[in-house]
Amino acid sequence: LDVFLIKDGELVVFHGAKKDGRDGEMSHMIDVAHLGCPAHIQDLTLSEVQQLRHLESAKELVCGRERVQMSGQIPTLRSVLELCKIHGLKVTVELKGSSTAEAALKLVQQLEMLDSVTFSSFKHPEIRRVKELLPSARTAALFESPVQPNFLQVTQDLKAEQVDLRYDEWTAERVQECRSAGLATMAWCSGPLGMSEDEDVYRAIMNTGVDVMCVNRPDL
Repeated sequence: LDVFLIKDGELVVFHGAKKDGRDGEMSHMIDVAHLGCPAHIQDLTLSEVQQLRHLESAKELVCGRERVQMSGQIPTLRSVLELCKIHGLKVTVELKGSSTAEAALKLVQQLEMLDSVTFSSFKHPEIRRVKELLPSARTAALFESPVQPNFLQVTQDLKAEQVDLRYDEWTAERVQECRSAGLATMAWCSGPLGMSEDEDVYRAIMNTGVDVMCVNRPDL
């Protein structure tokens, strides 16, 4: 779940793009022509966010035109977590926006879901902040590709429990290196616009021995 802290302090789930050095840019997925303001979700209130609708032409939305029309509002993190709790699901909360750690952790604690949630982020100060607030919270360090050579040391310095690398960065040797350091491993796929996901790709990822896969085609 990609999570942003918006203007009025609410947490919402949204997969934004990066533009002008900021995550949360919406124009590739949302009709923002009427906003009259920078098209970043962090700059809006919940009331404004709830008025947004997905573009039916958005290439990143692969669920089909009818589903897009029915999709409704961008959800709050609370509403999604409550649904996940009902179904007993484990969740990764990716802290996409800045200064998101404290509010996200507080919400997860309120919902009594600490045992079901892993906090992850490319913004490593967010992970560090989670650990400062609650050392027992489970965290994962996300890394861009190409991965930096010292990714393992960075993860250990953050006191994170898991390393998250792009699917094609993992090798059996890297997985074993992480395992020897007591770290879990996750392979993330870059999305419908960034790669072609099929059974062969998934088998190749699984053959490295990673513990978890973040994919866009769970039906395969």
